[in-house]
Amino acid sequence: EEVYYVPLPDKVVRMLNAARLCTLATAGPHLSLMNFSYYRPDEVIILTTRRDTKKYRQIETSEEVSILINDFPLLRSNENDEMPGGRTGSITLNGIATILADKDALSLKYRAYHLENNPGYRQFIDGQEDIAVIKVSFESASMCDFSDKVDYWQRGS
Repeated sequence: EEVYYVPLPDKVVRMLNAARLCTLATAGPHLSLMNFSYYRPDEVIILTTRRDTKKYRQIETSEEVSILINDFPLLRSNENDEMPGGRTGSITLNGIATILADKDALSLKYRAYHLENNPGYRQFIDGQEDIAVIKVSFESASMCDFSDKVDYWQRGS
C-alpha cells in the first residue's frame, strides 16, 4: 500500500486525461453518469449540469462528493477473457464540489476547457444559461488495479 501526495502520480493523471465519463456520487445518496474534464494546472475535475437536477440541488445542500472513474470493459464478451493490457482499474476521488458563478472568469475558462475536451456534448456544457459549471477539488483518492492493489493519495500531507 502506497500513499501519494501532491502532485498526483502520473498513472492517475494518465487515466484522468484518457477517461471521459465518471460516476458522481452526491449526498442523498444519488449517482449520476457525467462527462468530466481533468484540469491539471488547478488539480480539479470540471463538470457541468442543469440547475433543475437532483444532483445540483444536493450539491447546493452538501458540497461533499465522490467521483468514480474506471477503464473497465463496457460489455462482457467472454467471462474467461483476460483483461487487456494497459488497463488501470478504477480511481475514487473524494472532494468538495463548488458551483461557480455564471459569467465568472473561472467559470468561463472551465466551461471552454470542458467543451474543448468533450466537443460532442455541447448540449450538456454550453448554450443554455441553466447549465452550471461545477469545480471539484479533491482531498483524497484511491486507485485500485486489476490485481487488487490499492494506492492512496492525500492532498497536502
